This record gives sequence, structure tokens and C-alpha cells, in this order.
Amino acid sequence: STKLAAVQGRQVNMEFLKMPPLEMILTHTHVPRSTKALVRKVKDMYNTHTKMVQGMLDAMGAIATQFRELVVNNDPTNFDKHGGNVMTLVQTNQHLLRAVGVSHPSLDYICRIVDEISNGQAATKLTGAGGGGCACTLLRPGEHDKNLLQTIQHSLERPTTSHPWKFRCLTSCVGGDGVLWNKADEFPKDQPSKTQQRQLDNDMIKSETNYDGTDTLSNKKELTSTNRKNTLTLAIMGTAAIGTILAFRLSLSRR
Repeated sequence: STKLAAVQGRQVNMEFLKMPPLEMILTHTHVPRSTKALVRKVKDMYNTHTKMVQGMLDAMGAIATQFRELVVNNDPTNFDKHGGNVMTLVQTNQHLLRAVGVSHPSLDYICRIVDEISNGQAATKLTGAGGGGCACTLLRPGEHDKNLLQTIQHSLERPTTSHPWKFRCLTSCVGGDGVLWNKADEFPKDQPSKTQQRQLDNDMIKSETNYDGTDTLSNKKELTSTNRKNTLTLAIMGTAAIGTILAFRLSLSRR
């Protein structure tokens, strides 16, 4: 796990796992936190109760290893049958994170609401450093109510006086290629329609035109074509980055 490496001063190695997309909900608690302070908190606890904390950190590592084995050793198209195991791993990981002191009442509340609503069809854990920030709810692969995602989102976002937090839910998925860095001539297959291309060309020309309307481009066709591809590449990179950040911040993916 990332926390384990931070506490022990080790390097974190990332590995790409080919797996089917898994639906998820990212819930923002709007609770600020300091990663530095939380890492220091875990390190202090580690120094005081080394054997106990080491056991919990080892268990987190075992969770990441077991999830990796589920992905690597099984056909991605048949991954649904392991849904129960995935839910158990996510929930157990959250219990361990809470035990080392990096959860927060807002995160615990989200976990409780999801458990009550989903009846085992979803599991939630904190993301990143914990202590607030966001919670990640993973829906059981292939075996959940189609309306479950909307039900969870509505339950967390609706106004209530039972707690002081204002949650914001975003839906996404874990799995996929993540961020891809492509040269302009290696752009992915999806291309804009002719209407979109014309609009992009016009926008690029306008951006390189003087205030009096005098065109200053030396080669409009070549430059606008390159700019169009770069603009689309950046747009796709931006949306892909969201899924990559979420995947990298799951403790299940070698935190």
C-alpha cells in the first residue's frame, strides 16, 4: 500500500492490470485534510505499536495481492463470479484503514449508508490519504440492481439534518487504459464529425487572427489540423485521467 511505503520509506511500484470496467461512485465529503499530517499520524502509531500496526499494514498488502491474483489468474470476461470476494476485500481494507486512524466520521457515515442500502451489492472505502476527502464505492461486478447507483447517490446527496456534511457524488468506473500519451499522427480511431472539424478549424483560425481580422497564419491548413488533434488529445487525456487517478488511489491497486 502507499501508506505502508510512506511509513517505511519504500518506493511504490505501479502495475497495469487488465480487468473489466467496474462501476463505482466517488463521494466528495468536502472535509479538508492534510496528507502529511495523516502519514505522520500513522508513522507515530507505527513507532509506538510497531508489531500491531505492522500486522495491519501487512494485511492491507495481502488484500492488494489477493485482488491482483483475482485479476491476473482469471478471464476478465468471467470476472463477475468473484464479485463477493471483491466486496469483502474492499470492506476489510476500509476496516484496517479505520484501525490505523486515517478514516473520518464522514467517511464512516458513507460506508454505513452504502452497507444499509446495497445489501452486499456494493462496498466503500476511503481514497487517498483519508481523513476526509473522498470515499470510493465499488459496485459488485455484474450482480447489482441497475438502480443501485442512483439510489446510493440520492441517499447521500439529499439534504438532511442528521449530519453536517454536504456530499457530492460522481459516477465513474475502475479499469481501462487510463491516460494515453499519443503523438498527433497516432491519434486514436475516434474522430470528430465533419461539423465538429469545421467548428474546431474555425475556432483555431480565430485564435490566431489579429483583432482587425487579418489572418496571420503562414499555413492555416497544416496548423489547424495539428491544433485540432492536440486539442482533442488533451480533452481525452483529461477525461481518462479521472479514471486513472481513481484506479491508482484504490488501495486494491497496490496502495
